[in-house]
Amino acid sequence: MKMNELKPIVTLVAVIFFGVVAYLNSGGEETTAPVVPAVNPPAQAKPAKATVSKFLNTANCASSSCKSGVPKPAKSLPFVIEHITLNNAFKDNHRLVKIEAGVTGGNRMEWAATSIAIAEIASRTGADSIEVLLNRNEIPADQSTMFRQLSNVYYAPNQKKSIWGNAIKSKWEIYVAKEKNIATKRDIDINNFFDKTNQKLIDSGVDYDKADEKAGVITVNKFHLKNDWVLFSGNLNESDDGIPRQSIRIVHNSKDDSLKALNQCLSATYASVDLCHKS
Repeated sequence: MKMNELKPIVTLVAVIFFGVVAYLNSGGEETTAPVVPAVNPPAQAKPAKATVSKFLNTANCASSSCKSGVPKPAKSLPFVIEHITLNNAFKDNHRLVKIEAGVTGGNRMEWAATSIAIAEIASRTGADSIEVLLNRNEIPADQSTMFRQLSNVYYAPNQKKSIWGNAIKSKWEIYVAKEKNIATKRDIDINNFFDKTNQKLIDSGVDYDKADEKAGVITVNKFHLKNDWVLFSGNLNESDDGIPRQSIRIVHNSKDDSLKALNQCLSATYASVDLCHKS
């Protein structure tokens, strides 16, 4: 065979040889071309709307207590004044106001709103320390406070002058009982029966510890209680019932005159307990 006739064959073999080598070097995998970025820029997403937390009084909004967003509206309930203490017999003209009031019905947020509203009215007297206790009108005043109490509020408009000092961490300390923990008539009857039975045993000469144990057995049998029964300890638990001031927006009832009457009472030249009781 002539050389001119061998050239096409040699060329074909060379092409096949180098093709096989290239394939083996690539691991037998197909190679893909690099992705070329799009010429046109991607559409920009719409900016997210800013979330704004609204508080009734942002000046009192400590970062640790402003965990909730927009405050919940809560009605201030009509109330009656049960007791008022006005004391300015302190050094450096410190003024203390303590108010006990009673309400009928309502729920936890309304009890909180009512207590706060009373404290804010009391602050108009220039008081440095204000305490408000809210009770249940449904329970007679001669019953134990633990059955009646719905809230306990401490308010120090000027913390530096507060009689509580570092005992309160902010201007407001608000504790409000949860509905599920409110004493029932049965709770009250059981506690009262135990107390009377225990006292009778003690009066008859029984040792305190034995009287307590025996009164417990008698109470369990009378009310058909479980063996692990315990006495009711109160509506309010300050270690678990705290509410941030910023979580509540007070809604005043236009037909309720109790706040107005309290304001007039405390604004009198010589505010007296009797005058406030009349309101």
